Order: sequence, then C-alpha cells, then structure tokens
Amino acid sequence: MDKDNVIEVINLSKKFSTNIKSSKAQLKNIFVDTLFGWDKSSPLQADEFYALEDISFSIKKNENVAIIGSNGSGKSTLLKILNGIYTPDMGEVEIKGKVGSVLELSSGFKSELSGRENIYLKFALQGIQKEEVDLIIDDVIAFSELEDFMQTPLKHYSSGMKSKLGFAIVSSVNPDILILDEVFAAGDKKFREKSEKRIRELYKNSTMILVTHSMSIVKDIADRVIVLNKGKLVFDGNPQKGITFYENMLKPNVIPKKVFSPNRYGVITAVNNAQDYLEDYFECLINQTLDFEEHIFLTLVDDGSTDNSAQIILAYQKRYPKNITYIKQKKSGIAAARNNGMKDINTPWVTFIDSDDMVNKIYFEEVDKCVVDDNEISVVSCNQIYYIDDTATMKNTNLANRFANEKKVINPKNMQFFIEVSANSVFLKTSMIKKNNLYFDEKIVPVFESACFINELFIKENSINIAFIKKAEYYYRKKNIDSIPYDNSWLNRKRYLDAIEYGLLSLLVKASEQNIDSVYLQRYVLYQIQLYFKKFIEHEEDIKILSKEDSIKFQSLLAKIFSFIDSKTIELSAFHGLTHKYKIGYYKLYKENIIITQMCYIDSYCEDTKKLELHYYFSSENQELFLCNKEKLNILTQSVLTHKFFDKIFVFEKKVTLLFEGKWNYFDAFLSSVETDISYKSKIYKNGIQLNDIIKG
Repeated sequence: MDKDNVIEVINLSKKFSTNIKSSKAQLKNIFVDTLFGWDKSSPLQADEFYALEDISFSIKKNENVAIIGSNGSGKSTLLKILNGIYTPDMGEVEIKGKVGSVLELSSGFKSELSGRENIYLKFALQGIQKEEVDLIIDDVIAFSELEDFMQTPLKHYSSGMKSKLGFAIVSSVNPDILILDEVFAAGDKKFREKSEKRIRELYKNSTMILVTHSMSIVKDIADRVIVLNKGKLVFDGNPQKGITFYENMLKPNVIPKKVFSPNRYGVITAVNNAQDYLEDYFECLINQTLDFEEHIFLTLVDDGSTDNSAQIILAYQKRYPKNITYIKQKKSGIAAARNNGMKDINTPWVTFIDSDDMVNKIYFEEVDKCVVDDNEISVVSCNQIYYIDDTATMKNTNLANRFANEKKVINPKNMQFFIEVSANSVFLKTSMIKKNNLYFDEKIVPVFESACFINELFIKENSINIAFIKKAEYYYRKKNIDSIPYDNSWLNRKRYLDAIEYGLLSLLVKASEQNIDSVYLQRYVLYQIQLYFKKFIEHEEDIKILSKEDSIKFQSLLAKIFSFIDSKTIELSAFHGLTHKYKIGYYKLYKENIIITQMCYIDSYCEDTKKLELHYYFSSENQELFLCNKEKLNILTQSVLTHKFFDKIFVFEKKVTLLFEGKWNYFDAFLSSVETDISYKSKIYKNGIQLNDIIKG
C-alpha cells in the first residue's frame, strides 16, 4: 500500500444469487473459498449477478469520498466489504487504521434490551470498554433526544427513534476512517440538521466514505465523488463533475414504445420521506410497455416529506411535465393525500401505487388488454407479490391463490375467497368513484383505510365485474418478511380503536344495513383481525401498550365484529395463520363453544420407540379417543397449556405422547365428539392416517 493511502481496493468483484437456495449454498462455501480462493475461471451461473465487478480505487488519509449511484448500483455492498461484513469473491481490499461505520442506523440492536442497554451493546461491538462508555453515555443520550425512553425495550421504539439512537452512538466516537451509509434520513428535520452539523465536525479529522442521496451534502463535504452503475465504477473525480455525470446517467434510455391504447390511466401516489425508493418507482412506470407519455399520468401528493423526495419528484416532473403533477400538503396522512390527489383526476381509470413499491414492465399493458377485451369490467385487481428489500427476492403473499388462473372475473356477490386487502394494486373506473362519492376515510388510522375504500365500493356496487389478472405484477416492498405487517402502527393506540371501529366494524355494519351477503367481507375482516389475536396471544406482554380503558373498548369492538361473523365463515376460511388454535378460540369467546370440526396435529413419530407425539386444541370439556388399527390407545404422557387473550382463557392446548405396541398400520383420532382431521407436515388426512404416510412424511 502507498504510504499516503489508508484504503486500497484492487480489482474487487462480488457476486450474489437471485435464488434463495443458491444464496444459502454460497454461504456454506465461504469457508472453502477462504481457504482455497475463488475460481476466477468459473463462469457466472444463470441465477447469479455481479453486485460489484472489477472495482479499483484508493483513498488518502483525511480524504472525504462520496459514493453515489442508483438503487442497486452496488454502493451498500461496497461499504459492507470495506467494513468486513462481506468478503470479496475476487480482488483485494487493504485498510490502514481503525474503522467506524454506520451501514444501517438501527443494525446491531437487540429488541428485548432497553435503549441504555443497547448503547453499551453497540459500543461493545466496536471494541469499546464499559468504563469508556460510562464517560460519554450521558452525551450520547442527550444527543439522541430519547432521555425519556432509555428504560424502554427497543421493540417499542419506532424506526425513527432507533435511527436517532444509532446515529448518536456512532457519531460519538472519532475513528481514523468513518464509513456512512445514508445517515441523514434519521429523525425529524431539526434532528437531521443537527446530524449534518455533527458529520461536518467529524469529517475535519477523519477519512470519510459517504453514501447519500443528498447532493448538497456531497457538494459541502466531498473532496471526490465515485459513481457506481450496475456494479461498475463509471466515474471517479471532481465532486461537481461527478454529480453532473450521475444526473445525466439518470436520464432514461430511449426504448421502443410497444403498445398504444384508447385508454388513459391515472396514478395517485402519497409520498412521505420516500427518497430511497422514488427512483425505482419512477423508472418502473416510465419504462412501461404501454406508452408512458400517451397513457400514464402521475399525481404525487407530498405528505409533509422532510427528506429529498420533493427534489427527486421535481427533477422527473421537469422531464415529463405533461405526465407528472406534484402537490405539496402539510402532513395529514395517506388517506388525506390520496383524497387530495383525486380532486382533479380526469383519466377514465385510476390506481393508487405506493411510492416505495414497483410494478413489472407489462403492468399497464396487461390491465389495458383486460379492460379493452371486456368493457363490462369495472375493477381490475393485479397480482400483488412481496419484494423482500433485504435480499432483493420475491415471495407470494398469503392471498396468492386469487391469481391461480391467468384471469378470473367475478362480482362481489360471488367473491367468497377473493378478498381484497388494498387499493395499491387495484384499478378502478373513475366515473364509479365519483358516482358513489367515494373517498378514503381519514378517521381510519393508521391502517385499513385503503382496503376499506375498496370494500365500501363493493358494498355499494355489488353487481360490478371484477377481474383478477395474474401477469400484471405489483411488487409490495417489505423490509422483513418475518415481521408482523404494518410495523410501527402496532405502537399506535388508534390501531386498536379507530382502525377497527371506523374501518372493519363499519364495513360489516354497512353491509348488514344494506342486506348485502357479506361472506367475502367477513373473510376480509377475519383475515385482518387474525393479526391482533396472533400478536397478543403469542406476545402477551405487548398488551401493556393499551390502557385499561382502551383494553376494554378494544375487546368490546372485537365482540361486536364477531357478532357479524358466522361460525361457518370461521370454519371454512383457510387463509395463512388461521389454524384450529384460533378457530376454537373464536368459538369459545364469541360463538358459545360451538365446534364444527377438530384437528389433531402429529408432531413426530419414532420408529425405534414407537412413540407418537401430537397436540390439539380444545375450549372446555374435552372428549378424546385415539385408535390404533381401530383399537383404543392408552396415553403415555400428557400435559395441558392455557393460552390467554387479555384476562380471558382463549384456548387450551393438550400435548400427548402415545405408545404403539406390536404391529400397526393405521391411526385415527376423535376429539370433542366431532369429525376430526389429522394434520401431519402441513398435509390434511381425513379418516385417519396410514403408518407408511407418517414414515414417508
């Protein structure tokens, strides 16, 4: 390494797989790669891509370098390699000095620990001793502005609070080399200004590598700019020239327009601090196979954004002034923003794509084919798919069965299992919205306002034709597929009160008042209510978020909701998560213990010991009978667990071990004096299960 350099990167390459299984295989091979090196002659596999390809540069001591590029250009991958999180597949990286980094402000935290405990944890991960932390912890807490929340577990922090704490921690030390990845989106405007000032103080004494969408920060701080594009280094030099190069790079390539139509489509999008996603949003719409400039018209309503969202929108509007309308409003919520956008809508069709989501290139073309081929269609529902942000992979939603066919046309009277949960991926005739004076109810916060908008239309227009089409794919961005949906909304008491009273309950009441067959609405409401029961039964400690008065009202609202939901609807609903555990609990709390069918879950079977372990759920008095070759089996061991919902018993869970003696080939169970199915490894068996089926799994 040159004596003046603190970082040298030589011919660096890093590849990833788009296939989850292949990605896991890559992880397994890390040890082998480390020992024997990467096979440079190995060709790129069909499901692999270069996140970085043959990158070389060096950075001198006290030099400040900004790395810019579009989403997916390789910026974050490069920083993770520099920070030692990823290893290169090819090339060399040499670093001289102590590195401090903020790759994700909220990374490295533990949700069960308090804010104060997480401060010590973060510093410990950086190799800083407790005694040193004791000297600065008061300053860290003061800078974070979270003094009142230091004893609160981090799982109750909002994402903004976590970001504030993360920035306060990392910016309180002064390393030789500081690596920062988009740290200026933390907190409110005042906090961001304070953060920028802190960064400016730090960069005077450190070598800094910075990734940001803020070109003003780049101009103020950077000595140099590196531009990445699709994993390749395409510019390295003067900051102003680098910014100009990047902005020119964003201008769209001229692509042949494939499709024209007699229709025009309006897109209303609520925007709040979406700077990280707007490029993806615009590019996926501009590059539609249905001609953008002729047929697609965007109205973006900025709901009080404090990041660079406005600048990004205005830059695109300058390029497409006829197609993009920008409206600025004080922060009032998504519903208010969408209502604001609908005021002057003049296209025959309208949809409500979110600013952090994307669609495939044939999205509008497929919708257009659908409505041109059948002018009786009034609503088009598109195939919503989860886009997992962390891994850039796709995953079907729990309602993917609606799109088993290329196209399915039904009306609300016959929707049954075709429940609709969002306006984001739905196209509506504008005339129908105006005719019914339909709007997003601003009282329904912080969730459900979108689905209630759509489902209220289905109540008012229950004879219209709705098309569910498979090829038009809407990519709903999720940060973490395993997290409970809607994230921080669970910290908002209105989610347990207003969202239910003015949203879910109101829909059922309106359907009842108009004598509408509401089976599909019952299923939709049950789908949403399931999340509440799962949260509070599996995480009983979270109940404390509600006051005693709120808890009473919340439970009262649930009782009212279940007064509109038939036992048969509960029994026949089969969406993800609605197991017999919850069905029997609902029967117990709200349906006078009526049980229609039962389910026996086989957990394991050992051929050597001939022991079979199972569990099932029941509500009160219980009758059970287990048969082997039609002969009664005796129970070897048993235990009963109690699951509560607030202070009420929700359901009992019984765990049983059975011992099989001699030869056997058939097992059956009868529970609660009703028809009983057997579940084993997600398969349902009626009329018992054969031994061979258990052994084969």
